Order: sequence, then structure tokens, then C-alpha cells
Amino acid sequence: MLRRFYSNNYAGSISHKSPSGSTFGEIGPYARGAWHHHVVTHDSGSIGRWYVDGVLAATQSVASNFSKLQDALYVGNRSALDRVFDGKVDDLATCDDVWTAGEAKAVWSLADSSSAALYYNVGKADDLLDLHDAGVGSTTIDSLTWYYATDLTTTLGEVTKVGDDYYLKLNDSGTGVATIPEPATLALLAIAALGGMLVWWRRRK
Repeated sequence: MLRRFYSNNYAGSISHKSPSGSTFGEIGPYARGAWHHHVVTHDSGSIGRWYVDGVLAATQSVASNFSKLQDALYVGNRSALDRVFDGKVDDLATCDDVWTAGEAKAVWSLADSSSAALYYNVGKADDLLDLHDAGVGSTTIDSLTWYYATDLTTTLGEVTKVGDDYYLKLNDSGTGVATIPEPATLALLAIAALGGMLVWWRRRK
């Protein structure tokens, strides 16, 4: 996704240059001592998008054939090695999926969810996105089991906690993931539990 991602020495801003040489310009400047979450995506056509802290900050027309990309990846500098990033970088990743606006916001929200206190890294967040893409099933991350969910009415891309349950809507149609099973899944669990009770009672006779 990135070819160059470096700081502007004069303004404290951040620049991004695509493999084709297209430059988004600069985002910032940023005050020292504060973390920010950056996601840059390039779709299969010619549009690049830059999200900062879950919000679309810049859009750029980009012409590139990523299947043939063999250039070096520079993070924290450019190829001339004269734009050193004066700061820290954490949890860097590249993905072969083009995240939607909701997904880009979700990855930020999962990492910075102070109210939900999940603090998922990008690998764990991507597991939830894969679960949503599958459209069925569940996955366990740390001590929480997440399920594919429908009919969510929470804010797009934001982790919402209600009681002990977490909800994350990932698109405008209301699908996403949640730590509470769908009603149909709950019904199956109830039937399974009831079957176990019946077997136990039969053994008691």
C-alpha cells in the first residue's frame, strides 16, 4: 500500500507517496507526544484514500499495477534517506484487502477503544474483519468470542459496549461482529443445552 511514508522536516507533517509516484500531500502538523492512527488504501482502480484516526483525510488519483510492484518499501524515510521520521511507529502492517471506510475506522477504534478497553493490534482486528467477510461463524480473541452479526444499529466503525457485550458495525447495511450470538445461534445453543438436560434426567431414572 505504501511506498514512502515520512515526515516533513519543516512542518512536522506526514507525507505518503504511492508506488506510481503520486503524492497525497501532507497531513498535519502534529503536536509532539500524541499517537495517531494512519491507514492508506489503494483500490483496484485508481483511487487512494488516507484515513487518520478513523476519518478520511485525503483522496488521491493513483495509477499503479500492484501485482508487479517490486519497489522497496520505505517507512519513516524516503529513498533519498533525507526525511527521517522524528517519532515512533508501532503495529505496522500491510494487507492484501482494501479496507472500506467502516473497516478503517474499526481498526482504529479497536486499537484506541478507551471506553471498551480492547486495545486490539492490527492482526486481531483483521481477524474480526475476516470473520465479517466470511458472513458466518465465530472467532475467539483473548477471552472474548466474536460472532458474525446482522441488524446492528450502532455507529459505523465504532466499538460499542453494552453491559458485558461488544458490538461493531462494519457497513451501512448493519452487518458486523458482536460478542453475543445471533438469535438463531442462541436457539441452537438452547436446544443443545436442553438435550443435555434430557440425557441427564434419563440417566437418573
